[in-house]
Amino acid sequence: MTMITDLDTSAAEPKAPSIYDAIGGRAALKAAVDGLYGRLLADPELGRFFPAGVGEVHRSYVITLLGEALGGAPELCDHVARRSSWGS
Repeated sequence: MTMITDLDTSAAEPKAPSIYDAIGGRAALKAAVDGLYGRLLADPELGRFFPAGVGEVHRSYVITLLGEALGGAPELCDHVARRSSWGS
């Protein structure tokens, strides 16, 4: 008796776009993060926790992290791997 255990269905079904691609990629995430921090900093209760504001480097990390979580390219993991090898 022959049993098939590994079915390759990738050729039969087209790959669905990731959530990252479906929402518009990095540009859409940048707009969302900028909007979030804009509202956060303007809020009288929450804005006081960010007296120096939120810089572009931090925003970029948040955008990259969200992008990876939503199926985008693994940019942050690559960055962390490169940075951790600096001391080697």
